[in-house]
Amino acid sequence: MLARRVRWTTAHPACRPRFVAVLIAIVLCLSFSATIRDLADDVLLYESRIPIGIDIDNVTATARYFEKTAIQPPYKDQFWLVGQRARTLGHWLHVADQAEPARTKRRLLAASERAAAALFPFLKSSPSRPRSSTPLADLRARFRGGGQGIVIPVGYGNLRYAGHLVMALREVLECQLPIEIVYAGDIDLDEQRRDALAALDTTGNIGFLNVLSVFADDTLSLLAGGWAIKPFGLLASRFEQAILVDADAVFLQPPQVLFQQRGFASTGAYLFHDRLLWQHAFAERHRWWREQVREPASAALNRSLVWTDDYAEECDSGVVVADKARTEVLAGLLHAAWQNTRDVRNEVSYKLTYGDKETWWLGLELAGSGFEFEGHYGSMIGWRRQKTTTTTTTTMTTTAKNETSEGGSDGSSSSSRDEGKEEEEEEEEQDVRVCSFVIAHTDDDDRLLWYNGSLLKNKLADPEAYEVPTDWMLDGRWDKGATKQNMSCMAGAPARPLDDGQLTILRRSIEGARRADDALRRMAKAGGWSSTTSRFV
Repeated sequence: MLARRVRWTTAHPACRPRFVAVLIAIVLCLSFSATIRDLADDVLLYESRIPIGIDIDNVTATARYFEKTAIQPPYKDQFWLVGQRARTLGHWLHVADQAEPARTKRRLLAASERAAAALFPFLKSSPSRPRSSTPLADLRARFRGGGQGIVIPVGYGNLRYAGHLVMALREVLECQLPIEIVYAGDIDLDEQRRDALAALDTTGNIGFLNVLSVFADDTLSLLAGGWAIKPFGLLASRFEQAILVDADAVFLQPPQVLFQQRGFASTGAYLFHDRLLWQHAFAERHRWWREQVREPASAALNRSLVWTDDYAEECDSGVVVADKARTEVLAGLLHAAWQNTRDVRNEVSYKLTYGDKETWWLGLELAGSGFEFEGHYGSMIGWRRQKTTTTTTTTMTTTAKNETSEGGSDGSSSSSRDEGKEEEEEEEEQDVRVCSFVIAHTDDDDRLLWYNGSLLKNKLADPEAYEVPTDWMLDGRWDKGATKQNMSCMAGAPARPLDDGQLTILRRSIEGARRADDALRRMAKAGGWSSTTSRFV
């Protein structure tokens, strides 16, 4: 229609001035609406809902403002601001990927690079391209078109468990996805141990990535950071759609089914819940979360019982699934990585929460990225136990409470006796617990998918004690063991026996783990590994 209007005004010169005036007014209105100045928090903050490309000068000015007002310590109260800027960056990238003409695209990408370098300094001075002026584009180029794969962070301390996982994926679950082992330099995982791990992969479809070849370690200190390597390994991996897996994870289904979960398909970021524990016990943590999530919480967060009912821990980050091609997800992952940088984690992330686990959902939430959790909080897989009175107290049913207040079942009617029988059956069910040292997780159809903690019964107590779990429980009540050497249990829900297929997978996985142990011992002996540093047993 606008084209017809232009042709009409060309044919009627007398109408040109009025048409030009109207056109200028429209452009000015759109340009004005695209500039958001929030004086209370962040001047020139670009509103991600406004179609960008209207005012590239404003984008450039915003990028300059990010540079001039780079985030400085203390960091505790700046997570929200980093999220707002990450959201802006993600939107710029999204529009730049589709922008025409080429000059507009170039200017958008140039502004994005300036903003990204100011907001996430760990992107700069990559050892692989230290003089690059486009570190964000370089990072995206690493995984663009990279397909799907599995990323496993491995160091000396978890080499053995990584061997178990590789054997199970290839020989038991027949998973054909490529695997990328990420590590923090030769001190973390030297060539001998990399070769030993590669020898366990019968497909040969395994690669290794030194994360410190992608990110300079100046602001990261990944060797001393423990879990901190995880978001950087995920970002640096060559896969566009990646499953980040802790080395001690145990799968009961091929991991590629994770890409088929509805939450991943709809958002591009899929996470798993921790256990429901310690309600109302971490007031400072919850207060800080709410101070940082200043905008209305997302639908995913509003479904969280940690958010709404004040439980302690939200995320089991033993498995994280992400589509880095989605710019909003990439922005959230960059925020999560920022939370795991040395200064931020030491001041805030690892003080207020436990390790990396809460940095994932918080980064995605604050950056405005869509994400979803599994449908249930952490389940239990282990061994059936009968509850003792010293462990926990059975919660009485409403009917039982009423009967107690009315003098019990003496002299009650037949109906009351029937109700009492039903309650006894319920109490017998509640008396059954399933106990272990791990946390289990389910798929969209409530089938067991994976659990953390290794194939060992208790990896912290006995390095040789493998045992196949027999039962599992969903949506029960957690009774936490007093220490990591004490079993935790779940009660208050039906104990479900593992089916033959699941038992077969676990038995075969343990057989493979024993073979991996033997192979690593042989290679360690042949290679002269130090028994104090190889740490595979």
